[in-house]
Amino acid sequence: MTFHPSAFWPARPLSLLLIVALHPSDEAARAAWSEWERLGLVEDANWADLRVFPTVARRLAALGVASPVVPRLAGVRRFMWSKMQNRIRVTRPYIAALVEAGVTPMLTKGAARIALDPSEAAERYSHDIDLVAPPEDWERTVDLLLALGLQSTPDWPRERLVHGMRGVRHSQALKSGEADIDLHQSALRLNRAIHDDDAMRARALPATFAGVPVLAASAPDRLMMAFCHGLLFDSARPGDWALDAAAAMRSPDLDWGVFEDEVRARALSAFATCGLAYMREVIGLSPPAAMCERLAIDASPVFMEELGSAFRSHAHKNRRESTARCFAQIERARRSLARMPETAVRAPVSTDWVQAGLSARNTFVMALPPGADPRRDLKLEVATPPLAPSKGLNCRVLAFPSQGTVLAEWEEPGERTVALRMPGALLSLHAAREVRLEIAGDQEVGSPPRYRWSEA
Repeated sequence: MTFHPSAFWPARPLSLLLIVALHPSDEAARAAWSEWERLGLVEDANWADLRVFPTVARRLAALGVASPVVPRLAGVRRFMWSKMQNRIRVTRPYIAALVEAGVTPMLTKGAARIALDPSEAAERYSHDIDLVAPPEDWERTVDLLLALGLQSTPDWPRERLVHGMRGVRHSQALKSGEADIDLHQSALRLNRAIHDDDAMRARALPATFAGVPVLAASAPDRLMMAFCHGLLFDSARPGDWALDAAAAMRSPDLDWGVFEDEVRARALSAFATCGLAYMREVIGLSPPAAMCERLAIDASPVFMEELGSAFRSHAHKNRRESTARCFAQIERARRSLARMPETAVRAPVSTDWVQAGLSARNTFVMALPPGADPRRDLKLEVATPPLAPSKGLNCRVLAFPSQGTVLAEWEEPGERTVALRMPGALLSLHAAREVRLEIAGDQEVGSPPRYRWSEA
């Protein structure tokens, strides 16, 4: 299925507000405001609208627009500023403690904008503060914040936060009262390879967060994150991503070449193409046309299918989406390898058959071979016990089960040996420890399957 980028754009009412806030043409901004006001939506404004109101209020004041709605938007602006000042106040001690311990966090999204320009707090509300820990200090960062009283939400034990997060998610909320830190092991959900953020951190700008020295993501990286995370991964569908994108596009340190290289290296061209098209066709900003064409070519149908799946849900809904996500992750992992530092010599992969471990009912784990070279493909053979015909029988081999990355799937009963080729990058770069075999159906699997790894 082919998707037009507009399928993922904000709905018309929110787009009207974003045009008012961001369009370079005063005439276009006035026309959008008139249309939005005629819709009579101020009483029914949702949270996504409210988060754009502060920037709309400033623009309307600059345009000299007279409307009974304007004072109400100005009141929302003051409210958002007050809320953000409190968020900064209660979060500052935790960031200061990290810096005092020698850990320099990199702030992203709204927190980065505020660190670079504190006046942005009047317009960029954030319910949490996003910070990326240095990879070499991940364990120390987790221990420091937990020792200061922050609690993981959902409640994960310390061991899982330190050693088991990369294969499942890119960040975890740590909270205490109104203090809310979104602690990132990786900057982006789709790029969790161990060295994916090295270049981003090297480009980060020195900044201060309420007087505490920090790093803030650079304009090319803020723009990439706006398109490749903020556009999709929020169930409320707020317009913050467009506010962040416009701020980055107008920043004097924006390097379009760096932006394009980073997007392509991370295999995120579909996401960037969608966001750039919106900023060009709706908001009236002008990214380089030749670059947009190159990114659109790089956004292959597989990546557009992944984009569609991500827009609808974090989990795949059908086999087509599952396949697209799998191929997209494989290609993303291969591109990560291209800029991964050389590693030490790896141990040979054992070819012995091993019994799979039982994780839950009819769910079995198959450990990744230690020392596998991420630059070489692996072969996995899975031998299932005899399976009787049953309603709903379905066998799936999954990597990263939380994302639904299906590597193989079959529904035939009987005893089978299934062989599949798997890029070592898909597993090793994410520090994955296992893949899983799930056998759905109304029968109890009598004996565990066996498996073995070898180099493909």
